[in-house]
Formats: sequence, structure tokens, C-alpha cells
Amino acid sequence: MSQPLKYSFQNDLAKVSGREQALDIRGLDFAWIDGGHDEVTALSDIQHAIRLGSPLIAIDDARAMPEVACAIDCALHAHPEYVRLANPFYAHDARGIIFLRRQ
Repeated sequence: MSQPLKYSFQNDLAKVSGREQALDIRGLDFAWIDGGHDEVTALSDIQHAIRLGSPLIAIDDARAMPEVACAIDCALHAHPEYVRLANPFYAHDARGIIFLRRQ
């Protein structure tokens, strides 16, 4: 039985745009976002993870970077099909990882 393919993108997910079929990444199971920490780049990364169909998205640095927290709020407002999940370790997590789940 073959293992599922895993992908890691080191930069803005916008660079993946239009190449999903070539990379066969539609139906992404999980997205971990720890990219640009300005609001525009963070929001772009979140929106691309949503567009790629990820049912679970983790976004790093929401506590340490207010711009990332703003991007998360904007994404949740624009995509009501996603909700914020409780992070049981948030009180001990200096960077502030936020989890989003598609309902």
C-alpha cells in the first residue's frame, strides 16, 4: 500500500495557484501556515489553504504577530464555513497557534 503524498511550500501559497492539478494537491487534508507575518500574506496563505480544500488549517504566530491574528479574523468573516477550534495548549504556546476547521 502506497503512502499518501505530502507537500511543503516554503513561501507564499499564491505561488501554487493554478498548479494544483499538476501537483495533485486538491483535497489537502491539513495545512500548516507559518509564512509571511504581514496581514496581506497571512490572509493570502489562509485563503489559498481554503481554496485548496483543506478541512483543517493551523496558523502559527497569531499571538506573537497581531497582523496574523487580523488575517485570521478576516478569513473567518469571509468564510463562515470555517470555525476557530480551541487550542488546549494556547495558554502555554508563546507563538499562539490557531486552528480553523471547516464545518
